[in-house]
Amino acid sequence: MIFEDKVLVERFTQLIRRAVCELPEESLHALKEAHAREDEGTIARAHLETNLKNLALSTEYKIPMCADTGFPVFFVRIGSMPDLDLGQIQRCARAAVEQATANGYIRPNAVEPISRFNPGTNVGRGSPLMEWKVDPSIDYCEVIYVPKGGGTEIFGPAFRTILPADGLRGLKKFIFDTIVVDGNKTGATCPPNIIGVGVGGTSESCMAMAKQAACLRRVGSRNPDPEIKALEDELVEVINASGIGPLGMGGKTTILDLHMEFSLTHLVGTPVAIAAQCPAARVGTLNLKADGSIEEAKWPGWFNY
Repeated sequence: MIFEDKVLVERFTQLIRRAVCELPEESLHALKEAHAREDEGTIARAHLETNLKNLALSTEYKIPMCADTGFPVFFVRIGSMPDLDLGQIQRCARAAVEQATANGYIRPNAVEPISRFNPGTNVGRGSPLMEWKVDPSIDYCEVIYVPKGGGTEIFGPAFRTILPADGLRGLKKFIFDTIVVDGNKTGATCPPNIIGVGVGGTSESCMAMAKQAACLRRVGSRNPDPEIKALEDELVEVINASGIGPLGMGGKTTILDLHMEFSLTHLVGTPVAIAAQCPAARVGTLNLKADGSIEEAKWPGWFNY
């Protein structure tokens, strides 16, 4: 065993606290740019200004930037580490979530789906959610924590299979209609959002791609595939031209960015999934090394472009 349980639990607990209190530099910069774009005296500018003040206070005083501290999600990217104990990673992640809840770092959001019983710990069947990825190109284990907010989970996701006859136009129409007509218009997803789009694969892998694209890619990053990059740029421009704006109150910034990921799919149709992340785009990353050291990372390497 490379790591002691108590060390991992403590580092994971602090990772959770840091994630809910501090916004990554790129996301904060995008919010500042959005604030500068909005006209003086508008609700949009006032809302973004309040957001930025709130973020400064949450960072300074180490308190959650949003009352909704999200559903606990861990993404684990596994490198070439023969002695790594994956069972220990999961066990310590669960213990850290329970500890962070007891310490008041995160709110007890996780409940039973039918009875609505709240165990008060955020720990139970399927919580925290653990997603795993094997990456032989690295020699460490990357542990990422993402608190997934409720508003973007309830009002943000969408799925459809695009038929070959729908073509690229059908793909773009589905994305635009989902975000502009059905989603952000009411402000329910707390725009400006970061949108993730998954294209291809199967229904479940497509949805996973969309969520990962929304949560784990840097704001401002672009897919290395030129056609996908062009789609990302086009959709950001068109959606922001809709005028929905922050909280659906009008303005120039409806989304901070849109990230698209794709994979091969069956020839009969193309699954397309959409996921949204709120402007409190919280994420924290630790790299566990084979020598027993643990390092903080500024951004996940899940999409290692």
